[in-house]
Amino acid sequence: MSTDATPRNRKELQAHIIAKAKKDDAFRQALLDHPTETIAQEMGWTYVPDGPQFQVLEETADTFYLVLPIKRDQAIALTGEAGELSDEELDSVAGGARTITGLKSKPCEHD
Repeated sequence: MSTDATPRNRKELQAHIIAKAKKDDAFRQALLDHPTETIAQEMGWTYVPDGPQFQVLEETADTFYLVLPIKRDQAIALTGEAGELSDEELDSVAGGARTITGLKSKPCEHD
């Protein structure tokens, strides 16, 4: 990874990736073309084709994206717990702090 500190959660990961994409046009294009592989490479993770995946969308002047969090029942299925999830657990199942051992790319469809 190109910075001193490794992102510890989803928010920090997102901030790191966006900051690099703002400065590096080739990195930005790689994110759009092959998001999971590009993020895995940047973070020093091992890419596994059947693992979790990232999708990267680029906003335009007239198109904005809103990301909805994981549904509660899906979060329970991932954690195996029926109680309320802490913010840290919710961030983890939404793609944040958990260790990602496998990644899979699914390019976004652009209009």
